[in-house]
Amino acid sequence: MAHQVHFFDPDAGFDEDGTMYPVATLEFDDWKIAQCWTLAHIRQSGDIFSVSLAPDPALFETLSDYLTVLNTRARYLEENPEGGSWISLLTEDLDHWAEIGVLTPAHMADYLDGCFEREMEKAAWAA
Repeated sequence: MAHQVHFFDPDAGFDEDGTMYPVATLEFDDWKIAQCWTLAHIRQSGDIFSVSLAPDPALFETLSDYLTVLNTRARYLEENPEGGSWISLLTEDLDHWAEIGVLTPAHMADYLDGCFEREMEKAAWAA
């Protein structure tokens, strides 16, 4: 696998289900290069939602580095506020994650997948 940087273009439109797919994807073995491409595109486009960074947890040696990458867009927005936009930062306190059994990048990926599934279930029941 590789770290993927996905580029989006709202003018390219959406599919019949309302999903916007990337117009281009770049893959990198080095997370720092993927992060640099992501930030460069945000700065160039002025739009934090025109790009997404999908880091591969299997390519990280430390949970700390993985959290740094996951927080890329949130940190950018924190440093460059835009209108009412806000993205939550994941805490980078490793003791916090250890208390709930998240010790590795793979554990974090599983934890976040579980959070997403619970949110989708709640949304389905609310509809």
